[in-house]
Amino acid sequence: CEQLRTSPWKFPSNIQHLNLENNNISIISQQDLSGLGQAGTGLHSLDLSHNHLTSVPTLALTTLTHLKSLHLNDNHISSLLPGSFANLSRHLEELHLSSNRVHLLSPNAFAGLARLQTLTLGRNQIDVLVPGAFDGLEHLVSLKLDNNHISSIQPGAFRALRSIKELFLKNNNLQVLSQGSLSGLGQLEVLSLSGNLLDLLPSEILSLRELSKLELDNNRLHLLSPGFLARFEKLLLLELSRNELTEVPVGVFANLRDLTHLYLSYNNLTALPSTTFQDLGNLTMLSLYNNRLVTLPGLLFDDLGNLMEVHLDNNLLSSLPPELFHNQLELRDLHLANNALTSLPEDIFDNLTNLRFLSLSGNRLQLRVLHLDQNSLDVLPQGIFQYLVNLKDLQLNNNFFFQILPGTFSGLEKLKELHLDNNWLVSLEPDTFVGLRNIQHIHLQFNRLSHLLQLHNNYLTSLPHEIFQSQQNLKELHLDRNLIASLPLDIFDHLRQLTLLHLNFNRLKSIHQGTFDGLLSLNKVYLDHNPWECHCPAIVYLSHWLEKHSNTVQGSVECSSDRSPVAGQCNISSNHPFTSPEKGHIFCCLLFLMVFK
Repeated sequence: CEQLRTSPWKFPSNIQHLNLENNNISIISQQDLSGLGQAGTGLHSLDLSHNHLTSVPTLALTTLTHLKSLHLNDNHISSLLPGSFANLSRHLEELHLSSNRVHLLSPNAFAGLARLQTLTLGRNQIDVLVPGAFDGLEHLVSLKLDNNHISSIQPGAFRALRSIKELFLKNNNLQVLSQGSLSGLGQLEVLSLSGNLLDLLPSEILSLRELSKLELDNNRLHLLSPGFLARFEKLLLLELSRNELTEVPVGVFANLRDLTHLYLSYNNLTALPSTTFQDLGNLTMLSLYNNRLVTLPGLLFDDLGNLMEVHLDNNLLSSLPPELFHNQLELRDLHLANNALTSLPEDIFDNLTNLRFLSLSGNRLQLRVLHLDQNSLDVLPQGIFQYLVNLKDLQLNNNFFFQILPGTFSGLEKLKELHLDNNWLVSLEPDTFVGLRNIQHIHLQFNRLSHLLQLHNNYLTSLPHEIFQSQQNLKELHLDRNLIASLPLDIFDHLRQLTLLHLNFNRLKSIHQGTFDGLLSLNKVYLDHNPWECHCPAIVYLSHWLEKHSNTVQGSVECSSDRSPVAGQCNISSNHPFTSPEKGHIFCCLLFLMVFK
């Protein structure tokens, strides 16, 4: 579609929303939009963003008496003179002027916009806010001045903003807030001063008692004065990340009982007093990552019973007190990656019954046993255990895992016992257990594995008898190329839907009588390349089962002694009943067969 450049344009007179963004419009005359404000309720929204306008088309907008939303962002407007919007609709509620070239807001620039509620002026070149700049905006609720060059706010700049709730001054050049610069903002609820040059908490904000959200991140703050923040009793979120804080004085967060989110990451904190957070009983999110914390007091989180997310990653923690998380029953996400942890107390996670995410990567853990059972974990990051090279027992049972990502168990070459039972697993990828060279037991019972289970090419030596107890709908089971030497009698009792079974390339010598009897749907079974011992009575059951199901058996199932077929091993010759070299074994088999039949 060809871009609009020049007028005249012809638009239907009854339209309510007109989008002219992303054109090459540089001038709009009064006639271009005439008639759009006359029919019915008139034009409600006009989008002129991403064009080449160099000034506000004041005359062209005069007839739009019902306009509620105006987008002039991403143009080349350089100044807002007094009366720029004087003749505009008194119904206007939204005005977007971000990403222009405005460098000065003249007094009364927005006169006439008595009903305006949202004004965006971000990404311009404004360097100073003068008194009267926002006069006439008594109903303004949200003002965005992010990403300008503001270094000075003169007293009275916000004097007319009686209804303002949100003020965004992010990414400017403010070093101080002079006396009176925030006067008239007593009803403010959200204040963002992120990304400025403040080195002390500005005393000017002390009058803003209604604040629920205060953002002071990305400044140069090096000191938090005790008692300063206590005045903000309604504060819900406090952002202090990316500053130069070296300590948190005792009592600095006193009286912030409603606070739910506290961000202290990317500072230079080395220690925290045990009572640092004692008044923050409603805190749900605490961010302390990228500091220099070496140790933590055991009772640091004792009063934070509602905590749901904790970030302690990228610190210098070498150990954790056993009682650190004993009161965090609601904790969902715990980040401990990239510290200097060499061990963990055995019961440190015992009370985290709602834990869903845990990150321990990038530490120096020498754990041999790790208990993460009976939580609410539903995902494990890839490589989470890669540094636990000495781990032998990993308990992940009784969680909510529905899948295991490839590479989850990489690095666990010494692992012998893996508990994944009582989860929600529906399938396992073929390479899930690759690298577990010393694994002996994998517990998978009470999951929801319903179609294909591949455990081949591992180092399994045995299987628990109840491992497939809840897999009644399993269709394929691959256990080949392991080190399995025996199978529990009832291991397959619940697999009545199984159609394919691979047991080849293991160390099986015999099968208990009745082991395969519950496999009613079996179409194919692979039992070759096992060292079957063909002497009675141990081989009788398998021998007869192979004969009876000869169409099901794939490959050659042979005795280890002479490579003769296992099938028919205990059948007795009618011509020479007791004359073979193995007549003792044949007689034994005869007695067994009489009982068996």
